[in-house]
Amino acid sequence: MRKSTRALPIFLLLSALALSLALSGDPVHAAPQATLSVTMSNPTCVQASATAGACYILIRSISASASDTSFTGLDISVDGKVRARLQPFFETTVYAADRMFGQGFLVTCGRSNSSGDPKYGALHTVDYKGYLFGSSTPAAYGLASVFCPAYDGAVYLPLVRK
Repeated sequence: MRKSTRALPIFLLLSALALSLALSGDPVHAAPQATLSVTMSNPTCVQASATAGACYILIRSISASASDTSFTGLDISVDGKVRARLQPFFETTVYAADRMFGQGFLVTCGRSNSSGDPKYGALHTVDYKGYLFGSSTPAAYGLASVFCPAYDGAVYLPLVRK
């Protein structure tokens, strides 16, 4: 029993020495992480016509730039629903102007005070999420709130007298 109790401290000392020698080499550095930056203009909401409760959310421009080609896509959502997906093909940048989205993203205008502000109609959220290769979580994320003009639902007909 006495030999085994002496052997334990020697074994621990030799193990610690071996571990320190094994780890004393050059430090291992992780590969640099790719970065992604996105710039989106402030979205606006315009009414489609005076007699309709439909509005369009307009984004003048959105651009994304990654540090390498691991950039896989940029999703633009309105109220949590993806409305546009921009996917580069071995490129590090993406740019989209308002004309690329047609008239804009169709939403309901909402009644007066439906957003909590009596001067406006509905409140919509516009967000973007940028993704890099191999990651299911967004590398870049942004959110904007957009008030739309109120639509009271009344249709005014011209007064015709005989």
